[in-house]
Amino acid sequence: MYQSLQAGGNFSGLNVSQMPLLNLNIPKSEFRCCRFSRSAFRRMNFQDCDFINCTFDFAVHEEVQFIDCSFIHCVFSGARLHNFQMRRCELIENNFNGCHLSNAIFDDCDLTRSRFIGTHLFDTEITNCNVREAYFIDIVQKRLSFRMSNPKDAYMARPSANSGGELGYAPIHT
Repeated sequence: MYQSLQAGGNFSGLNVSQMPLLNLNIPKSEFRCCRFSRSAFRRMNFQDCDFINCTFDFAVHEEVQFIDCSFIHCVFSGARLHNFQMRRCELIENNFNGCHLSNAIFDDCDLTRSRFIGTHLFDTEITNCNVREAYFIDIVQKRLSFRMSNPKDAYMARPSANSGGELGYAPIHT
């Protein structure tokens, strides 16, 4: 399997759930309806790859980099993403709900209509990204930066202290 992934190509319905994938460079490939749930990616690089309707839920990614990739309708919910980088990627309508990101970078990405609800964002940089209609609701954050991005075009909310737990729109200090 390692050799076919490193050779690149089109993968449809691939299921590598609960599998560790280590030290791979994946070139121009298309992944359609693939399952990476509960998998472990370590020291991996993806270049010019397309992910359509793929699941990465509850996966663990460490030292993973995606460059010039696109993600359409993918699910990352509950994933742990450490030293995680996405550069020049298109991430349209993806689900990052409940993820734990630390030392993460989104650089020059389009995060339009993606959801980060209940997500933990520690030492995360969202630089020069389009976050139009992205949801950053009830997030836990420490050292989150939206440098040269457009957070005013995103939905930012957290429970208000006087709301009885209901979501009230309040600026999230970044």
